[in-house]
This record gives sequence, C-alpha cells and structure tokens, in this order.
Amino acid sequence: MGPVRYAQMTLFHFHLGLYERSSMQRIATLLEKIAELSSKKETTLIEIDLMMDYTRVMYADLLEWRNKIAFTEPLTLNSEPTLAEMASAMEENHSTLDESPEVTGPAVELDSTSMNYESAAEAVTPSSISFSTPPPYPASDIRQLIGINDKYQFISELFGNNKDAYEEVITEINAFDTEDEAFYWLRNTVAPQYGWKKDDESLVSLFGLVSQFFRER
Repeated sequence: MGPVRYAQMTLFHFHLGLYERSSMQRIATLLEKIAELSSKKETTLIEIDLMMDYTRVMYADLLEWRNKIAFTEPLTLNSEPTLAEMASAMEENHSTLDESPEVTGPAVELDSTSMNYESAAEAVTPSSISFSTPPPYPASDIRQLIGINDKYQFISELFGNNKDAYEEVITEINAFDTEDEAFYWLRNTVAPQYGWKKDDESLVSLFGLVSQFFRER
C-alpha cells in the first residue's frame, strides 16, 4: 500500500470512528426517550407516533452505520456453518451411506441432485438482503424542516394533541405560493381557532420555520 493510499485509509477510519461515536450517542438518546415515553401509565396516540418517529431515525442510523462497517471489512459468519458447508457435510454422509453394508428391505434412494446447494448458498447471504430507509420529504414540503421534537411540541401545544389538525395545517402551508399568504391565513384563520398567543414560544418557532421554508423554496 502506497503512502497516499495509507493516508487516505487512515483518514477514512478516523472519520468512521467519529461517526460511530456520534451515532451511538444519538441512538442511546433516542432509546432513553422511547423508554421514558413507554414507561408512562397512560400512553397517548401522539406519544406512540413519536416513538415510531424515533424508531425510524434509529433504523436509518443503524443502517448507515452497518453499510459503513461493511465497506471496510468483509462480513464473516464463524459461529454457524454456511449452507455450502452444510451441503458438503451432507454429501459426505451420503457417501458413507453408499459404502455401508447392504441391508435387507426396500432400498431408499437419496437424490442429491434435487437441490443445488451451492446456488442456494450464494443466493442467501447477508449481503443479498436489502434494506431501505424511509424516503425523505420533498424540498417543497415544510415537514423536512420540522424535527421530531418540534413536531411533538407543535401538536401538543398548538393543536391540543390533535395530529390530524396539525397535518392539515402543514399541508395547507405547503400549498401557498408566498410567505405573506401563509402568514395571513395562519394569523386570521388558524390562530383564532386554536387560541394561539403571538408570544408563545412554540408559535414563534413554527413561524420561524415557515419563513425559512419560503426563503429556501
């Protein structure tokens, strides 16, 4: 391995180590949040949705982590025999049966060609199993800017734990062409309906995301 290649691999493993530590910390935090929500005596629908969101984030992190590790080192299964090894052992046992003394009674013929063990071993490998991460929201959807905690906070404090109402308002915001139109509708139609106060921290946070959404659109 040349010096340039060695330096590249060293840098790659360094960044991989940083990524692993960051992912482990985030996964541990999400697990704590799920444990905290699930330990409540009465779990609401929105809390279950929140735990599902946490789980999706963990799944995406674990999948990306797995892919990075698989890129640097081959996956080996030493604890259990592979299908190819099992097929080889069965063929050896078959040969032993053929060499054993003949016994009386109807002969039972074992058809070793009824299954192609090698092709089965190649078809069923860990690398052939595909995983897919949940698709991200499109750029034209304000949901891409709303984090899990923000979503939970908005539904809880601005929409009275009514997830359907929250989704309807978010969908309507996406349909507006300008920021002014969206704010006019929010202030004159939605705010009176849910009793929003203009100095509410959750409302200020939501309006900030609406502004950002139309600036980056």
